[in-house]
Amino acid sequence: MKTEELTLQRKRFDHPDDSHAREGQLLETLELGGIALTKITMQPGWRWSKDAKHREKTDWCEHTHIGYQLSGRQHILMADGSELETEPGDFFLVPPGHDGWVVGDEPSVFLAIGNPSHEMG
Repeated sequence: MKTEELTLQRKRFDHPDDSHAREGQLLETLELGGIALTKITMQPGWRWSKDAKHREKTDWCEHTHIGYQLSGRQHILMADGSELETEPGDFFLVPPGHDGWVVGDEPSVFLAIGNPSHEMG
């Protein structure tokens, strides 16, 4: 995108450009300057291998996720056996080949940078 095409802008999640719910998730997306920022809320009990695997038709989530955890927690299990748990304040990168789920009784809420059509997992 050329610099002269950019204009001063702001947006808020109370009026997202796109919003949809599916299988225990709410995805709310804002787009500015060709970049998508999605606020993803996953309810307690949500797990990629239980709630999204049937859509993706792969054994593991094959998308890369870059995000910032706002509240709640989530656990990530990689195909190689390595694990990570995110908590509020964490900036994280999850490469392809993983499963993920909400930890505890609180929804997991995080901001994801990139493609809004793929849920965290």
